[in-house]
Amino acid sequence: MPDSRSLGRSYTGIDGCSGGWVMLRCDEKGQFEKPVIVDTLDEIPHTDSILIDIPIGLPDRGRRKCDLAARELLGTPRCSSVFTGARRPLLDMANRESAHAWGKEQDDLGVSKQLWAILPKIREVDTWINQNRQWTLREGHPELSFCAAAGRPMEHNKKSEVGLDERLNALRGFIDRDMVCEWLNQSRGNSRLAKDDILDALALCWSAKRLLLGCHGILPRGTIPKDRRGLSMEMVY
Repeated sequence: MPDSRSLGRSYTGIDGCSGGWVMLRCDEKGQFEKPVIVDTLDEIPHTDSILIDIPIGLPDRGRRKCDLAARELLGTPRCSSVFTGARRPLLDMANRESAHAWGKEQDDLGVSKQLWAILPKIREVDTWINQNRQWTLREGHPELSFCAAAGRPMEHNKKSEVGLDERLNALRGFIDRDMVCEWLNQSRGNSRLAKDDILDALALCWSAKRLLLGCHGILPRGTIPKDRRGLSMEMVY
């Protein structure tokens, strides 16, 4: 990847965590800031390019094309990291049982435990985002970023030591590995800041830089669908 420090522009990766968002930012001088947890999206400092791992743009029914394309690109077993079935009516539902029943009745697409677990964060982002803000805050997915960096999907689970090492190797040349390892070691004992959350935010930061440089990828390929709020349903990597 070309060096972007001369651009004088900042980029950030954001991943959800317990009670907030893990933010990893590189400033206008090309200096990486230590990953921190912000409670709300309003706490994110001005940044030229931000990627977040949460669905943005929600259909009323069916699966999003970007989710299906991401699952196809990642293949087995990494495709399971992409949850499908995020739909706008789910934001108003009180419990998973009723949401699952509604989904099965509407389009034979239920609501998994994993999707239901991140629905509060989907709701938070959907409340905050609008068409203007989406110029800066775009949806990404860490496994797409790692795949693009390594030229192949990751083979090992990100929570394993071999999976962690595999992902650090994928981002070799982007950031000093010793600095990242120090961040990971400092996160021990922090119930809100897991190692894999830091890694995911770092991968999204890598893709946010690619977006600034214009060498990023977008799913689905071709025309990008929009939801009824005019939000693009896409993944940048």
